[in-house]
Amino acid sequence: MSVAAGGPLVQWIPTGPDGPDDTVHALLLAAAYRAQERIIATTPYFVPDEALLDALSIACRRGVRLTLLLPRRSNHRLADIARERALRCLVRAGAEVRLLPRMLHAKVVIVDRTLALCGSVNLDGRGLFLNYEAMASFYSPAEVDWLVAWATRLAPTGDVHPGTPPSVARDLLEGTVRALAFQL
Repeated sequence: MSVAAGGPLVQWIPTGPDGPDDTVHALLLAAAYRAQERIIATTPYFVPDEALLDALSIACRRGVRLTLLLPRRSNHRLADIARERALRCLVRAGAEVRLLPRMLHAKVVIVDRTLALCGSVNLDGRGLFLNYEAMASFYSPAEVDWLVAWATRLAPTGDVHPGTPPSVARDLLEGTVRALAFQL
């Protein structure tokens, strides 16, 4: 970690299957448990593991405002199907899930005014555990606020996910796809 004279504090966080731990996943869990006010996340593929889903759900129940910005349809239909159970769970916990009209490939996670992550990590099993990925971590309020302003302008363009229960057939389809989600 380094600080340029008068510049922002930025940390490069690489992650991959040959690392000693799942650095970004651990950071996301810790951030969700420590969040006090808000978490904003954008990703094209949202298929969290149980630990991340639980951390985000608990954050919502503690009163943290969670906003997820996702494309209504990504370029991976199976990932879209696999995400639905997690989205309904988070909506029940109090999250605001916005489905954007176009493909969104941005990967951003903002926690309070203290942390913003930008990079290549999707919030799914491949991005968090299998692929070689990296995130830039920003800590200064100016950079965090800039990303919050970007997400705040983007959010109203999406429809709110209703969180309604699926039909039995849809529930079976989602469960089957979710069982294979780690390979998506």
